[in-house]
Amino acid sequence: MAIRKFSTYEIGITYILVGFTKGGVYEYNYAIAGEINIETMKSYALAGSGLYRFIQRHAKYKYSRRIT
Repeated sequence: MAIRKFSTYEIGITYILVGFTKGGVYEYNYAIAGEINIETMKSYALAGSGLYRFIQRHAKYKYSRRIT
């Protein structure tokens, strides 16, 4: 079983919030990360696998803001 690198997520129409286990909640949205990336991230989150790896490879610094 893989160790999850994120603890929570919240999906909106044009964004996803991701809470990482080592701290920080980050917002990724269409304007910064792009619609295709956000929709892919939503799919991985709902599937329960692959979200962290996708963020590391394609969206690591494409967050719109750090919330906490």
